[in-house]
Amino acid sequence: MKEGAPRLASLDAFRGFVMLSMASMGFGTWLLVEHPVFGAFARQFQHAPWEGCRFWDLIQPSFLFIVGVAMPFSERSRKERGQSPRARLGHAVRRALLLASVGIGLDCATAPGLAIHFTRVLQQIAIAYLISYAVLSRGPRVQIGAIVLVLATYTIAFSLYRPPGAPPPSRRAPPEAAYFYDPVPVSTGEGPWRHRNNLGSRLDDLLLGWNDPRGYSTANAWSSAANMLAGVLVGGLLLSNVSRRRKVLWMAAGAAAVLLAGLALASGGLVPLVKRLWTASFALVSTGATVGLFLGFYLAVDVAGWRRWAFPFVVAGRNSIAAYCLSELLGLPLLAAFLHLPLSPLGAFAPVVAATAALALQWGFLYFLHRRGIYFKL
Repeated sequence: MKEGAPRLASLDAFRGFVMLSMASMGFGTWLLVEHPVFGAFARQFQHAPWEGCRFWDLIQPSFLFIVGVAMPFSERSRKERGQSPRARLGHAVRRALLLASVGIGLDCATAPGLAIHFTRVLQQIAIAYLISYAVLSRGPRVQIGAIVLVLATYTIAFSLYRPPGAPPPSRRAPPEAAYFYDPVPVSTGEGPWRHRNNLGSRLDDLLLGWNDPRGYSTANAWSSAANMLAGVLVGGLLLSNVSRRRKVLWMAAGAAAVLLAGLALASGGLVPLVKRLWTASFALVSTGATVGLFLGFYLAVDVAGWRRWAFPFVVAGRNSIAAYCLSELLGLPLLAAFLHLPLSPLGAFAPVVAATAALALQWGFLYFLHRRGIYFKL
């Protein structure tokens, strides 16, 4: 698909940064987590065992935020082309169905047998997309209210749920989830936020016949909509007639406010900071962090005009669907192929070289598409 419409360069760059981070497979640092020098850095490329937040925990929130930022731009473009409200709604529903379908297709392609579930990022984005679209044209006050409503109802529902003992055995085996950077948690949490013994995992037991051993659940899509709605707010701000200076100040202040609110919620012991359950505290902390990251790209690329350094990210960011599918289908096979090379003299750094080489090959294919103006969209 050819693409020539004007775009927000910083959003393309940030999207590409997130895509390439995901495709890096943790940059092969899983053997370095206990290294005396590089351990602290390597652990940032693994999910927190249960409570806490690391860089790797910000990948999915960034996806959601990016989609949210783009929504007001897309909606305005469709309005300017004269599309009716019914046509725009139809497009939103079709896009959500396509995202979910691609996610399920990837699950089936990478799992032994049929794997229909909604814990993958694409399925969760699809659900959050519909929630966000419902208030897309309602203005910032309604959108902020929607964020509060989403997080409050999610927190209350989980808090009121009382697990009736140990989790029941699943009626069938869950999809394979043996990623080095996403190990099954050892820490289990407490009360309504326990690993695999909470409202989300029980609902998946009822709906799907199993729950994810890593602790993710379909219910996460409801609370993660808060991150996408935050992106909608930022996208609306960027489209407004407010001066660029005030846009920067609003984003900086908003990022700091929600980050501190999330940390306060977690430190008070009321709602733990758990990405795998997408608790309200995690939604707020991850939103603050992703807005802050995006602000850095916005300042560098759109405000200061420094664009050359961002070119590798833009290549991936403008073809995000291709980058995602390429990573999911070929990332691990490429990594395995490079690990079969004589890299043993490198010791624990061998996977770093292999993962970097696999990422370079994927980027090379995206560059091939970019040079020919070929972009895939849903």
